[in-house]
Amino acid sequence: MFKLLPPADDAAHQGLREEINDLGGTLFGEVAKAATDTWHRCFQGKDKVTHKALSPLRSIHAKLSGLSFVEPRVMPVVDLLDTAFERMPRRGYIEGSALLLLQGVVSLLRDPATLVSHGQKILEGQDASDILMGLLAQGIPCVSVEESVELPFTCVPEAVHHHRIDSQGLW
Repeated sequence: MFKLLPPADDAAHQGLREEINDLGGTLFGEVAKAATDTWHRCFQGKDKVTHKALSPLRSIHAKLSGLSFVEPRVMPVVDLLDTAFERMPRRGYIEGSALLLLQGVVSLLRDPATLVSHGQKILEGQDASDILMGLLAQGIPCVSVEESVELPFTCVPEAVHHHRIDSQGLW
């Protein structure tokens, strides 16, 4: 036989919601820190990179994929990385439009507020390609140590995957 429990205290629910929001913020903050480090080590001032430059991005992808249950706005970012990886040449240097695509993605990953906004718009039903087109039209800011530079980012991922995940009651 089931026992009915009294309704939970609203303050307790509010505290739980705040902790969950903090987890998402922490996750996006860690991604931004890793992406900034990746920018400085692998992409800043480069006109071509080797496939080794993808390794830290794959680590970020794995972290986001593994923690997607914490924050619903993570999956659009995972999809963006998937699309970027699909567009990379199989061998040889990564340069030209493929490098610009990676530099744009890394720049996006460096800004937690933009990541959250991107993810939220996708969850609200906006087409991912519309969001990417908007980012491309504005240019994606790349902040270097010396100056701020606007990338002439012209690559648009052709396919963006739409993953739906079960919230497990978290959102």
